[in-house]
Amino acid sequence: MSDASSDDAGSMAGRVGKAGEAIGEHLQSAKAATAAAAGQAKKVLGGAGETAGEVAKDVVDASRRAKRQIDENPLISVLVGCALGYIAGWWIHGWTTRKNRNKADTKEVSAAGNEG
Repeated sequence: MSDASSDDAGSMAGRVGKAGEAIGEHLQSAKAATAAAAGQAKKVLGGAGETAGEVAKDVVDASRRAKRQIDENPLISVLVGCALGYIAGWWIHGWTTRKNRNKADTKEVSAAGNEG
């Protein structure tokens, strides 16, 4: 009986060893996949950071050019600002007025239709 139990213990140890090797292989492949994903993310985010830096530089340059033009022609800048404000106000209030006018027209038409 002692031989049977030692054979069982030996085969069990062999199975545990094989399972340990399989787990080790899976851990190595997971580690490699994680490293690859981290490298890819670093590459993608690094490019985004460079692009964001370039965009920020372009915005700063454009604002400097605009400031220079405003400093050179303040009257033109004020007139352009007033014109843009007027257009925005007309667009907002004109839209509301047209919408209300259309509602009023619809009520008049339906009221006229009910009279006859």
